Amino acid sequence: MDFKKLGWILLFIGVNFATAQVKIGENPNTINGASIVELESTDKALVLTRVSTSQMQSIVPLHGAMVYNTDTQCIHYFNGAQWNNLCNGSGSTGNVSFIDNGNGTFTLNDGNGGTITFNGAAETTSTLVDNFDGTYTYTNETGGQTVISFTTTDSQNISTDGTAGNISIDNGNSITLNVDDGDADDQNEIQDLQFNSGIISLSNDPDATTINLSSYDDSAAIAALQADVDANETDADNAIALKEDAANKSTDVNLADATNTLFPTELAVKTYVDAQVGGIAPDDDVSAVDFDGTNLSVTEGGNTLSADISALDDSAAIAALQADVDANETDADNAIALKEDAANKSTDVNLADATNTLFPTELAVKTYVDAQVGGIAPDDDVSAVDFDGTNLSVTEGGNTLSADISALDDSAAIAALQADVDANETDADNAIALKEDAANKSTDGTLSGNSDVDFPTEQAVKTYVDTEVGAINTVGAETNNSISAGANGGAFYESPIKAFGKIGSNGSVIRATTGVTSTRLSTGRYRVTLPTGAVSDANYIIQLTQPGRGGAGNDDPGISYSNQTSTTFEVIVGDNDNGGTDRSRFNSEFMFTILDL
Repeated sequence: MDFKKLGWILLFIGVNFATAQVKIGENPNTINGASIVELESTDKALVLTRVSTSQMQSIVPLHGAMVYNTDTQCIHYFNGAQWNNLCNGSGSTGNVSFIDNGNGTFTLNDGNGGTITFNGAAETTSTLVDNFDGTYTYTNETGGQTVISFTTTDSQNISTDGTAGNISIDNGNSITLNVDDGDADDQNEIQDLQFNSGIISLSNDPDATTINLSSYDDSAAIAALQADVDANETDADNAIALKEDAANKSTDVNLADATNTLFPTELAVKTYVDAQVGGIAPDDDVSAVDFDGTNLSVTEGGNTLSADISALDDSAAIAALQADVDANETDADNAIALKEDAANKSTDVNLADATNTLFPTELAVKTYVDAQVGGIAPDDDVSAVDFDGTNLSVTEGGNTLSADISALDDSAAIAALQADVDANETDADNAIALKEDAANKSTDGTLSGNSDVDFPTEQAVKTYVDTEVGAINTVGAETNNSISAGANGGAFYESPIKAFGKIGSNGSVIRATTGVTSTRLSTGRYRVTLPTGAVSDANYIIQLTQPGRGGAGNDDPGISYSNQTSTTFEVIVGDNDNGGTDRSRFNSEFMFTILDL
């Protein structure tokens, strides 16, 4: 420290205080002519010397001295004989007051008739400005300026003579330090071994050394994978539950139960078809029956009718299910492949390879940690580091601290995951075993076997239907019969389905019967126009459906119709789960079917 320079600064500041006015705080160049010292601030306060009662009583200052007593929490002043409390008038018989005499002096009345007058003289302000180049500019009351330059220094050096415990300073004295415990605190050398969020650390470590093991914690990845497996398992179970199997196969051999949940057997279908066809008088006008793998077509009197029976083919669903199971198995295998095992376990016992793909063994971690800890400048108290398979323990100065790092062991979670994958595979195999395949497929090409457990082949169904339908040549006379005699005497079928189609979210027709048009009126609102004469009046039946939607706010999509006329109807699409407000509309494709009796 440059004491000479500081001395000059204090000298000039002292001169300034001794001969001039002093303004501290805001507006330093504006001071009342009657002030010797003036304070100005809107956010700062004058703080007096703060002392206790015993400290105050030991001070014998000049008359008018003032302090803040921290015991009484009040300002005290000295009247030449004693300290007096301004808060309770201690030692006074009247009120204490300050009086501005209007001539640059102030009088303090102690309430007992005693007064103290502070004198001041009207003077101008002098300043001392640091030029930041080693010089200072002093301006006196008359405006005269003096530049003060400091060219000397008094730098001091702190040094040690190499003797333990000794330190000295230039032009000063020597000091003996207690280097055994420099802070005189015998507790702050105690250290705690901590394991938090995958980080091993040691408290009061001068090097702040940490060991990051968080990359070995795969619990989050395993939890996410388990959730994915559970979701796939639920989807597979739901899909399997919808398929025909031994549990939902009807044992009704004549379709009398009229169930809409159980699947009929070959015997039931044959019995029902035999009964229905048996009551139909033959007609010789059916000229062709064909099945193209999707549609079953019947040609009669030049008219061809077809029905899509591709829904009976479950091969795609089974293939999709098998693909899903295979994908789950692949995902599980890939996830398991990323875990530590004999294949990707490093044989390096000291972590010298620095690989970022192989997992270290317990011996490698222990060897590395031992080496790292052994190289830390000791408090000289660490005596042992041990890992028992669950806890990492450090012994220091007779104290043993340990941290449980068993959470890094994922073997149990992997075993549970593998067991779950195996169970899913078993469930899928069992479900697939109940589906139609080469083992339970009937080889009866005419349905004459009447089996109620085997599934019929396409050839059997086609042969049987061809045979039965080939005998039809007469139209029944029942009142509700939709088939009537055509102009050539053949059967004419009047379908109740008058129109159907699929409309895009922009209002365009993706696919529809001839003559159907569509337009989008606004968000989620569409108008469909039917061909003239397609329906008999405005009371036809409208069937609507839309694709599902996922994501927040899309849990309850709905579709409805309005403004139905004999040629048009409007469709509204939106989300219904909006409390008491209107449906929240959105653009979406939809399908419709028009029925008229």
